[in-house]
Amino acid sequence: MEPCQPVLEEPCTATVAEVLKLVEAPSDDQGCPICFGQEGGTIAWKETVCGHIFHGRGVEKWLEMKGSCPMCRRQLLAPHTDAKQDPRRVDPFISYVASFMASIPDMHSSDSFNYFRQYL
Repeated sequence: MEPCQPVLEEPCTATVAEVLKLVEAPSDDQGCPICFGQEGGTIAWKETVCGHIFHGRGVEKWLEMKGSCPMCRRQLLAPHTDAKQDPRRVDPFISYVASFMASIPDMHSSDSFNYFRQYL
């Protein structure tokens, strides 16, 4: 049997609430694949649109971080992006160069420093 290939889909614009529905706890005593049953028996269970069941709180956190189903990796939400993301967090090299250049007194007036200053 060949492994399933993920189906490429249009980018999702759904919210967590739209891709999950409240369901009864599974009767087969299988634990939650995210928390392995550590959440306890009174926690709400949620089902994804692809049919996988998890503890509600765990799958909500997972979807907010990853955007895909923990079991089949189907993309359920658009990937989380921050429009004003700090480039120093994205690329440690930029952070290193900026801090190095800031430590050299004569560099503050150079064109190179002015270029990198936009990332500070």
